[in-house]
Amino acid sequence: ATDLIAGHISEPSEDVRCDYLVDGLTECLRAGLTSVQTNDMNTLEVYKRLDQEGRLPIRVHLTEDPNEMSGPYVSDSGMLACTRVKIFTDGALGANTAALRDPDGSHHGILIHPQEELDQLVAKATANGMQVEAHAIGDAAAEAALSAFAKAGLNGVKRPVL
Repeated sequence: ATDLIAGHISEPSEDVRCDYLVDGLTECLRAGLTSVQTNDMNTLEVYKRLDQEGRLPIRVHLTEDPNEMSGPYVSDSGMLACTRVKIFTDGALGANTAALRDPDGSHHGILIHPQEELDQLVAKATANGMQVEAHAIGDAAAEAALSAFAKAGLNGVKRPVL
């Protein structure tokens, strides 16, 4: 049923996306914010354009998806920074998709990445100079993330965010 509608929906142009972002950031400024952190997907180039045009009213700290990871970026103006990558390791408690350990050592919920794949994502992010953020709600997911951090050599100097 969604295919009937999806074919009629177009992605907004880059100009429209710029206008949406500037409007939202301007509202943040009106509320007294001086910076925001966002996980907007596929927006680094849009934010770069806004920064180059002098249209960012507040500082933006963008966190990239692992599939978009290009390496750390900080604009000359200091208004835009993209130095982190966010990796989702499990779901949520409310949806019963958080990866939780059972007393017998097994787990239920969803681990989004097998351990080897998670290890590779964290290693790649680290090698690219990005700080790693991990969404890990359940204890099994947190254990997987901590294991990947250790394998990548992350420590107090290259501190990940869990």
